Amino acid sequence: MFNRFFQPRTRKNALSPYYLDFGMLEKKLEDPLATPMCLPLIFLKCITRDFSKEQELGRGAIGVVYKGILQNGKTIAVKKLSRPLEEDQFQNEVTYLIGVKHENVVQLLGYCAETQSEVLVQENPPIWAEKRDRLICFEYLNNKSLDEYISGMLSLVGWSGPRDLR
Repeated sequence: MFNRFFQPRTRKNALSPYYLDFGMLEKKLEDPLATPMCLPLIFLKCITRDFSKEQELGRGAIGVVYKGILQNGKTIAVKKLSRPLEEDQFQNEVTYLIGVKHENVVQLLGYCAETQSEVLVQENPPIWAEKRDRLICFEYLNNKSLDEYISGMLSLVGWSGPRDLR
């Protein structure tokens, strides 16, 4: 799975932009005391099989959540934002989540904020455009989505929703 993007370091490719030390990234992701870090997009593409449909866990209003599988088998959740947030909104969200540490809150593991310039050659004359990728990585929870978990808990206590409050 990793061979598509990863090249082992050799003298020939030691300075290659495609060389990544996935082992180091994974080790930091597994450390419960580590500060959430910036992760390269190419790494997130690898662990989600290039954001394949088979790795999709769910869809929300602003993005799709994928299952990312590390080489050691550990799983993380990778949320790829599909609706562009303003840059300050994205930065505020990541900054806020970095500070949240509680046993009942899913922990932020990392984020990705990459911008690439691309030439749109189908336009005449060709124009430059920026392509922004914004992703947020969280610890993975095995038991469905939070929404399904809360709904299930509410039905166990006999409450089906706001109309029961009347």
